[in-house]
Amino acid sequence: MKVVRAFSLLVIVAAVLSCQAEVPPGLPGNGTGIGGNPPGGPGSGAKQIQVGDNFFSPNSFNAHPGDSITWNWTGSNQHSVTFTTTNPIIDSGVQGTGGKFTYTFAQTGVYSYYCKVHGAAVMSGTITIQ
Repeated sequence: MKVVRAFSLLVIVAAVLSCQAEVPPGLPGNGTGIGGNPPGGPGSGAKQIQVGDNFFSPNSFNAHPGDSITWNWTGSNQHSVTFTTTNPIIDSGVQGTGGKFTYTFAQTGVYSYYCKVHGAAVMSGTITIQ
């Protein structure tokens, strides 16, 4: 009887652990650091933003001049990364699942971007280079 109880308890613990939801990058509780920034300093190669279904995660990001930031498409819908504060406009083009776009920021400033498929009211973000 004790073996059956111990086994039942083990199955319940395994079931509970498997039901825990993953936290998207940049949200509290996923270990990406303060303010949604990935760990590591300038040039660490850890500068990633997730492009999901109708969100950028994190949608606010701090980096340094010379840092490259990569947006990774993980959702099933198509999206773009289109900057509104650059001349000429920086644009990833519309991409779907598995797409990637990397940009290296040379100057300090605040760079706003949005998804031109869904509009800034639905999907927008800001990169602050300091």
